Parts: sequence; structure tokens; C-alpha cells
Amino acid sequence: MSKVVYLNEHPSDGVMSFLGLDVIELNKRTDFKHLVRQLLHERVSIAYVSEKCYEWFEEEIESYNAEFSISFIVLPNDVDHEHFGQRRLSKIVEDAVGIKVE
Repeated sequence: MSKVVYLNEHPSDGVMSFLGLDVIELNKRTDFKHLVRQLLHERVSIAYVSEKCYEWFEEEIESYNAEFSISFIVLPNDVDHEHFGQRRLSKIVEDAVGIKVE
């Protein structure tokens, strides 16, 4: 059975924990490739990512999303809302359809 986790820069996120997700704390120095291997070993198929963590590991996340090994989904939060998710969705739509969505 597949698992879903939340990657966050804070040690706990009450809402995500309440929803039953494992919250994994990251920092800028986290070995992201090792983390992905660990997640795959634990059969994680979806990882929600805070905007701050996405900012730190954008290239790695995009490469893993292209491989479909784990689906990384950016979620905005109240603390560090930078509109990364919205801009990323606009880029995906633009790449797929050829129309710029704002």
C-alpha cells in the first residue's frame, strides 16, 4: 500500500499530522537524493511539499516528478506563502497546452 507524507521546514505541522500524514522535517542541507531513496523504500508515492522546501530543492523535485517515481505536490502554507504552487501550475499548463495562464 502506498503512503503519503508531508515535507516541511518545521518539525511538526498540526494540520498534516491531524490528517494522518507523516511530517518529515527538512533543512537546506538535507541530502534530498538519500531522502527520496528512503521514501521509495517506505513505499511513499505522494509527498506534499511546503513552498520553502520546494524552493530549496526545486531542481531535484522537478527531476523526480519527470520520472514519476514519487509525485511531489507543492502546498502553500500560512507562514511562507510565496505562490510557488500557483506559478508551477501555470508553467505546467503553459507547457502542456501552450497557453500562458495567470
